[in-house]
Amino acid sequence: MNVCMNRLVVAVALLGAAWIQAVAAAPRPLVAAIEFPLCGSENRAVAESCLYSRVGEPFSVSRVNADIRALMRTRRFDDVRVSAAAAGTNLVLTYNLVESPTVREVTIEPRSRSLTLPAGLVQMKAGKVFSRATLRADVQRITAYYHDQDFHAARVTTTDKLVRGLNQVYVAYVVREGERQYIEKVEINSTGAMPAALLRSFLHCEERNRLRFVPGLYNEATLAEDEARIRAYYLAHGYLDSCVTLAANEGSTKAAVRLELCVTEGPVYRIGSVTIEQRFLDAGEAEALRAATMLPTGSVLTQGTADEMKEKVRKLVVEWKGFEPFVTVRTLINGSSTPDAPVVDLLVKVTKSAHEHGPQAVVYPFAQSFLF
Repeated sequence: MNVCMNRLVVAVALLGAAWIQAVAAAPRPLVAAIEFPLCGSENRAVAESCLYSRVGEPFSVSRVNADIRALMRTRRFDDVRVSAAAAGTNLVLTYNLVESPTVREVTIEPRSRSLTLPAGLVQMKAGKVFSRATLRADVQRITAYYHDQDFHAARVTTTDKLVRGLNQVYVAYVVREGERQYIEKVEINSTGAMPAALLRSFLHCEERNRLRFVPGLYNEATLAEDEARIRAYYLAHGYLDSCVTLAANEGSTKAAVRLELCVTEGPVYRIGSVTIEQRFLDAGEAEALRAATMLPTGSVLTQGTADEMKEKVRKLVVEWKGFEPFVTVRTLINGSSTPDAPVVDLLVKVTKSAHEHGPQAVVYPFAQSFLF
């Protein structure tokens, strides 16, 4: 019984192997023809140039999938469907392509009273394939152009109408440019450490005067830059806790803007003492290093003090010893320091490599945003 069963299993296995070999050896059907029943002549030429399938070559599912991907990448077709029909022992491939609509006409409504859009700003052109990505990009470019021309209230929307019988789209860009905004008033609120006239000099904008000799046009793009310049000025003069905000508020009309500059200055940080720790310089070099980096007691501590000191030390050590040292600056609150008059001692540590430093620590309780 077992012998018969084993013979049956062997016979079935041999039959299965023979069938697989026969299928593998059987020739694949050839592509007899490729048809595009729904395509116009222009898109037909584009479609034919994209295909990996070829008439007279064996049919391949992977090639047909590659055809579909290539056709969709052209952005000329909204949908691609492929069917195969037997033609004797071969196949006829039919590519049913739903063509993307083309642009019939582009208009800009209403025409600007004061601006003419530069040539090439609008990429959507009559006769081109309609694309919503191009539509969105055009809106961004038109809006940015109006903002650059000080129409910061400008808004751009679009409409598109498809004529189905023609498969064409009418495109319209609707621009509401508003009025050019101007600076009605600049208000400065600070504790008075810096003169108001000095703070005004950092602003790109000026107030419009009544006779409009000064147009006072508002430019939103400069606010962040002006705020950063004022903040940097305070940091460079020892106001390490200073807080600067520059905001644009509504004015008396839609076109008017009131700028408000608020500065919380805080105290001026000053230097108490400077100590240098190192173990590889000779006595003469150590004295020269101390003299080169010594800062007078009571001098202003700025945001750049530590970096300037590190660079001085680095250059001198490279000049004397020929290698790059590892330099850190630690800040320690002086015993005479108060919140209203902070005094900071600087400890400069110089070693040949980072692993000689050991754990680092920074003691700096007053400054909110400034650490070495």
